Amino acid sequence: MTRGQERCLYVFSQREFETLHDRMREQVPALGKRGRDFIRMFLSGASQEVPDAQRRVTIPPPLR
Repeated sequence: MTRGQERCLYVFSQREFETLHDRMREQVPALGKRGRDFIRMFLSGASQEVPDAQRRVTIPPPLR
């Protein structure tokens, strides 16, 4: 779970997050400062959450 654009939250599986992060890192040189700023924001809010028995997750305070 991490910050998204326009005050949204993005929720990914571990595999999806790693794939997305790898693709972002490959494109950083082409994205310039705005791209680096987005990646920094995206990663700084990342939090690994584990669903409970009813498959609910808690939203950490910094992401609320």
